[in-house]
Amino acid sequence: MMDIIVAHPGKQHSYRLASALKKDGSLQYYVTTFYAKNSSKLISFIKKFLNEDDSKRLKTRNDKDLDDSEVVTFCKFGGLLEIFVNRFDKKRNFYRWLHRRVSDYFGMKTAKLAIYSHSDAIIAYDTNALKCFDYLIKQKSDIVKILDVSIVPRPVMKKIYDLEITQSGCEKLKEKNRNLWDRHLMNRFQKEIDFADYFLAPSEFVSKSLQECGADKKKIRIVPYGANVESNIIRRPIEAGALLQFLFVGNDFYRKGLPYLIKAMECFKDKAFLTITGSYDNKDPLVAKNMNKSYLRFTGLVTKERMQRIYEDADVFILPSFAEGMAQVGIEAMACGLPIICTTNSGLSDMITNGVNGFVIEAGNVENLKEKMQWFLDHKKEIVKMGEKARNVAKRYTWSRYEKKVAGAVHEIMSEKGK
Repeated sequence: MMDIIVAHPGKQHSYRLASALKKDGSLQYYVTTFYAKNSSKLISFIKKFLNEDDSKRLKTRNDKDLDDSEVVTFCKFGGLLEIFVNRFDKKRNFYRWLHRRVSDYFGMKTAKLAIYSHSDAIIAYDTNALKCFDYLIKQKSDIVKILDVSIVPRPVMKKIYDLEITQSGCEKLKEKNRNLWDRHLMNRFQKEIDFADYFLAPSEFVSKSLQECGADKKKIRIVPYGANVESNIIRRPIEAGALLQFLFVGNDFYRKGLPYLIKAMECFKDKAFLTITGSYDNKDPLVAKNMNKSYLRFTGLVTKERMQRIYEDADVFILPSFAEGMAQVGIEAMACGLPIICTTNSGLSDMITNGVNGFVIEAGNVENLKEKMQWFLDHKKEIVKMGEKARNVAKRYTWSRYEKKVAGAVHEIMSEKGK
């Protein structure tokens, strides 16, 4: 029997991984910072001051498959402070500084726990694993170090941005991601990859990006994510004279290519409507300039229930992103019966057959984007059929499938290491 620690100071999809290993008997501990334990007096106290939406978000910081005894928390107040600062630090300078401090302390404590508990492996997450892996190496530990990489590695992300800034002059990409031009931070990101023994990647795009950073292809296991939202809605044919409903979902507008989508929409403002869902800053020039345009609607951050309704009201989903891992919003859109337009950098191209359930374009190519948007306007009768094909593909990308595949990948890794 293996003893494996899953460690994440935040959340992401780490609960899914912990649940998968719990079900096959190999989870030793799930380690995090802030966690809504059922027995926690702190959680009971915090609940008194939360509104309905925040109370719902708090409940998501708990994995129903895990017993409280299987969850270890380090730096819980630091983790709670990170959640608070992330909501209010628009420039993210203080947040990034705090995140590094919390992550490093958390990583050190996790490594010490693993050594003390005679763990067989630690699965940690990109941008959070450096100090943990570094400590294990310095202690000459034989604990297997597995890095779960949820997004394209930062060194490759910087190359993508550098190229786009050179070609288009879009300095906002740099302004919003200045940490990528910090040599010290980039060195940390690269070391994290260098220190890992194995990698979990959600898409072929992330796998190739890791190899570009020096990772051995044989050490990478591709395990796609699942959808958090799905729908069985029966879609009706779109009337010939109706406005086509395009949908964009994401918080990092510049990384996800929203400026290019808004530019493309200018050509279709009398024929289509674009809903933009995700948190935003009213002072952001992109938002301020476009907020009151009749063919655009900014919804802000929404609940899971409202998100499903937004998917159901849309006709076509668009994600012109520069850098993703495997954009879950794209899987969700497909699971709700939407054909999609995505980029080669979205991590979704593995799921798309051009002209069948959507289209794949190059990131930053506005003309290519407009061409595909026009195609949907010219072929409205094809949209429902393409959406059903997208839904059929998305049915293969479930969290239950993820759990089986990731557990199998981890067992394969441990067998290869002789554990």
